[in-house]
Amino acid sequence: MLKRIILLLLVFIGGVTPPAVHADTAQWKQGHIYRDPQLENFLLKLLQPLYKAAGLNPSLVQPRVIVNPVYNAFATLENLIVVHTGFFAQTGTVEEMAGVLAHETGHQAGRHIMRTFSGVLPKAATTMILGAALGGVLSVITGHPEIGMAGILGAQNIATSQFTAYSRMQERTADDYAVRLMKKLNWPLSGFRNATETMLNLTKERGSKDVPIYLQTHPASIERREYVDQFMTASYKGSMSDDYQYAFKMAKARCAAFTQGSDEIGGLYPDQTKPEALYANALMMGISGQYSEALRLMSELITRYPNDPYLLFARSEIYQATGIGDKALADINSAINLAERTSNTGRKEVIMRFERATIYVILKRGQDALKEMSFIDQLDTDLRRSPSFWDQYSRVYDLMGNKVMVSYALAEANLAMKNLNGVERYLNAGKADAKQGSVEWMKLKDLELRLEQIRANPSSN
Repeated sequence: MLKRIILLLLVFIGGVTPPAVHADTAQWKQGHIYRDPQLENFLLKLLQPLYKAAGLNPSLVQPRVIVNPVYNAFATLENLIVVHTGFFAQTGTVEEMAGVLAHETGHQAGRHIMRTFSGVLPKAATTMILGAALGGVLSVITGHPEIGMAGILGAQNIATSQFTAYSRMQERTADDYAVRLMKKLNWPLSGFRNATETMLNLTKERGSKDVPIYLQTHPASIERREYVDQFMTASYKGSMSDDYQYAFKMAKARCAAFTQGSDEIGGLYPDQTKPEALYANALMMGISGQYSEALRLMSELITRYPNDPYLLFARSEIYQATGIGDKALADINSAINLAERTSNTGRKEVIMRFERATIYVILKRGQDALKEMSFIDQLDTDLRRSPSFWDQYSRVYDLMGNKVMVSYALAEANLAMKNLNGVERYLNAGKADAKQGSVEWMKLKDLELRLEQIRANPSSN
C-alpha cells in the first residue's frame, strides 16, 4: 500500500502502529520481512514444482522476501525459504533464480537444518545458533524484524570451523540436488551455473570479509562452477516457458520500484515500452504521488495483459492512495477472483484479502471487514502472529464500536511485538469495559493467563 493509505488508516485509532502488510515504501526498509502477494506467488510458482520433484509436499513450502541488498537466499526451519530483495535485483534471468531455489530445496529435502542442530555442532554453539535461527524464524513469521534479526546477525559471529566444514558438505549435497531437480523438470542448468558465476564475482568484488557467512560456508565458487560444468552438456539448452519469463520480469520490476531510485530504474529498463518498464514506472509514480499518470500506465498494462491479477492489485493500491475506495474494491475483487481461479498453487490469496479488509474499513463496511478478517484468521497462522494482523482487527472493531475488542486486539498486537507492558495496559483497559462472563471477558482472561505464563517462563515464548 502507498504512504497515504497508511495515514488514512491511522486516523481510525491511536496506540500501536506496527508495520502493516502494505506496499508502503517505509516497509521496504533494511531487514524487514515484506509480505507481498506477487513476489511470494512468483516464488511459489518455482518452488512448488521443485518441492514436488524432490518428493516433498508442495503445499508446505513458505517463501518470504526480506529487504536486504545482498545477493542471497536461504532455507530455514518450518519449510521457510527466504529470498533477499538483492537476489531479485542481481539475478538476471528466471533460470538463475530457479537454479538457486533448486539448491535451497535440496537443503529442505536433505533436512540439513535439523541435522545440523541435532548433533553436528558443539553443544554450546548449537544452543546459540539454534536460538538465533528460531529468532530469525520468528522475525519471518511475524513480519516484525527487530524481534529476531539481532539473533540472525549474532549467529554469523559464532559459527565454528566445525560448522563451516559440515556446511560445505551440505552445500555440495544441495548442489547435487539442484542439478538433479533441474534435469527432472527439464529446466536449463545454465541458470544455476550463472548463479555460481555471480557468487564468484561478488566474492572478488567485496572480499571474503564482506561476504555473508552464508556464502562463506559454501564451497569455493570456482569449485562449484566446475562441478556444475560437468553436467552442462547433458542439460536442457532451451529457456523456461514464456509464462515463467513474464512472471519473473514483473516480480523483479515490483521489487525494483520499491527498493531502487528512479535513476536506477531508468538504467535497468532502457526500453520504456516493455511491460516490466511500464510497471516499475507506474509503481514509482504511485509512490511519489503522481496518481493520474500511475493510473494511466497501470490501466494501459491491464488492457494489454488482462489475465495478470497483480496489475489489478497494484491499481487497487493506487486507487486506495487517492481515496477512491469503490474502484479500489472493484479492482481487488477482480484480482482475487482471477488469481485464485488461474493459480496452480491451490492457495487462497490471503495477503490480497487482507488488503480487501483494509478497503472495507475505509468504506466503513465493518461487517464485511470482520468477515474477511475471520476468513484470513483460519488460513494464515503466520499472518495471525503479526502485529499488523491485530492492528487491522483493532480498526475493524473500532469501526463497529466494540471498545473491549479494540483493547483486546491492541493487546495481541503488543504481544506480537513482545511489548509485555503494552499488553498489560490494553488488557486492563479492556477489562474495565467488559462485562464479566461475556465472550470478550473470556478472551481477555485467556490473554491475561498467557501473559502470566510468559512472564513466569520467558524462554517459553
